[in-house]
Amino acid sequence: MSLAIFDLDNTLISCDSDHAWGEFLIEQGAVDGDAYRQANDQYLRDYQAGQLDILAYLAMALEPLTRHSEEQLNAWHQQFMACKIEPHVLLPQAEELLAWHRQRGDHLLIITATNRFITGPSPGVWASTI
Repeated sequence: MSLAIFDLDNTLISCDSDHAWGEFLIEQGAVDGDAYRQANDQYLRDYQAGQLDILAYLAMALEPLTRHSEEQLNAWHQQFMACKIEPHVLLPQAEELLAWHRQRGDHLLIITATNRFITGPSPGVWASTI
């Protein structure tokens, strides 16, 4: 038995969950759309280039969470998972690889650098799929 470690974004799901959350906030009107999109897109490019200033990114990405109630955030999180994450769950190649590891009896582990608020499971949503 072995340990199989999978990254979440663009491995098990076909999107970047951090970036998708930013787009979701824009759609909800929770942030200034133009300014936030420009920053969100630039941080994604920086991340892809291996040059992300994680502290600056987190300051931008987490700030909207401080301005809304826990009830609002939970509602948005459930909606985000349903409309932005569920449609991207399990790339076909990942599904095959997960099945192969399960058949071998391997332990599966998912890792991500994305913050827990975004990646934490909502009841009855995609986390139970994997």
